[in-house]
Amino acid sequence: MAHELNSHRSPSATALDRAVANDLADGSSRYPERTAFIDADEPHAGREITAALDAGYAVVLVSANGREHILTAEAPAA
Repeated sequence: MAHELNSHRSPSATALDRAVANDLADGSSRYPERTAFIDADEPHAGREITAALDAGYAVVLVSANGREHILTAEAPAA
């Protein structure tokens, strides 16, 4: 039986639900192993992104229309 996602949840929660469902269905993920899902229009998104990256997580920034951007921390080039 297919599970229907709750459309009243935040964009990041919906994206996370979809990611988990896809991972369970086929065993592979398009996201890095440690990933935080953050709503782009969240008032404190910048702080959340910084905290997640500092903690070693990749970030999936999700806009209200469902568009996703994957952010990762990289050391600056020397």
